[in-house]
Amino acid sequence: MSQEVDLKTKMDEEIQKRVEMYNDPYYEFAPPINKQDYIAATICGIICIAGLIWGIFW
Repeated sequence: MSQEVDLKTKMDEEIQKRVEMYNDPYYEFAPPINKQDYIAATICGIICIAGLIWGIFW
């Protein structure tokens, strides 16, 4: 039981630290997803689906 309380306390501390970090006005957010990212994700998805189909039928 003590370990659960300790884990919860550590999680609460980490959550609080991250909330403060994200609320900092100087925090740099990740750049937005652009057209090249969508194209790369689509190509990866097509390759994965093709691999699944190939694995099922061959």
